[in-house]
This record gives sequence, structure tokens and C-alpha cells, in this order.
Amino acid sequence: MTNGTNGTRGRADATLRIHALRDQERRSADPALVALVQLIQEQPPYSYRADEVPHASTWFTALLSNSTVAYTASTDRPVAYCVLMPLRRRPDGEKLATLTGVDLERTLYIAELGADPSIRRRGVATRLLLAGLSSAPPDVDTYLVRTLADNTPAITLYQNLGFTLIDRTRQTHRGRSRVFLTCDRPAHGWSSSNGGPASNGR
Repeated sequence: MTNGTNGTRGRADATLRIHALRDQERRSADPALVALVQLIQEQPPYSYRADEVPHASTWFTALLSNSTVAYTASTDRPVAYCVLMPLRRRPDGEKLATLTGVDLERTLYIAELGADPSIRRRGVATRLLLAGLSSAPPDVDTYLVRTLADNTPAITLYQNLGFTLIDRTRQTHRGRSRVFLTCDRPAHGWSSSNGGPASNGR
């Protein structure tokens, strides 16, 4: 899995399991999953400092318990995750709705999406995100995500799925700029075969 050879990569991908977290699993986060979240927030492209984002053990379980949809990818351990929640459940949800112009009551927020560095660029994050987007509650019209302005891989991933950057809308936190991307719920659902909304022909 870590040596980059095609044979090893194929075997690792073959054993990858995509799992939708049940209510009980969302209320009590797996310590191995929390450790993965912490690992990812410490490494590029995030490289968060301790004074910038608290340790994952202090916030991830609460965020997960407030989520509506959560998926993980695992081999013998969690290697990727995707967590989505109604924007109205975020403490700053009303503020974000006003800032971005989305409907507070009908927007699903992509709160967390991450993959272990050893499995990046294999489409795992895209698979998880598509699973999450496809599982959105029926009252959801819009998806919203925030990421670092210099996180080009994440921005490209979302744009490839049909998300668009919200022009002239940014947040700055401790000197780091964040941007927002949004996407309307596609009329004909999401397509795993083309990596985007089934209705957009991409």
C-alpha cells in the first residue's frame, strides 16, 4: 500500500471497504478515526498549528454526532472519511448562510473530507464524497464546502464534481484565507461513473 507499485496498489484498493456510519457509530467516534483526523490536520496541505485548530480529540466526536451522513474507507484501519451535516446545525451556520447566500434550512455542509497521505490521488476521497452527496436527506437543495484558498487539490476535486467557487467570498482565520464552493443538488442524482452530477453530462 505504501510502496507505490501497481500490484500493491491494486491489492490495497481491492481490500478497501466503504462504510456508512450508523447512528451509534456517529455518537462515539472510533479512536483510530480520530487519530487519522489529527494526522491529516497536522500534515500538508493543512499543517495546522496547535493554536490554530485544537486537537481532533476535543472536537471531532461532537461534530460527528451532529452529522447526518458520514462515510469511512478502511483497510485494516480507517484511511479516509467524509462527514456532512445540515448547515443549520453548525454554531456558525447562520453566519455562513448570510456570507455565502445559501439557504440555511436546505443546505448540506461538507464538514470534513480527508484521506491518509498513503492513499491519496486514487479516487478514494471522491468515492466517499459521492456516497455522502448521494445520501443527502430529501430536503437538501444545495451543498456547501469551505477549504483553504491554497488547497488546490481539494478545490480541483470539488470543481470536478460540479462545485463552483463563490466569487469574492472569503474568510481569514489566523492569517490563512479560506474559500467557499457550492453546488446545487442535481436533478437526476450523482453518477459514480462520471464523477459528477448525472444531469450535467460530464
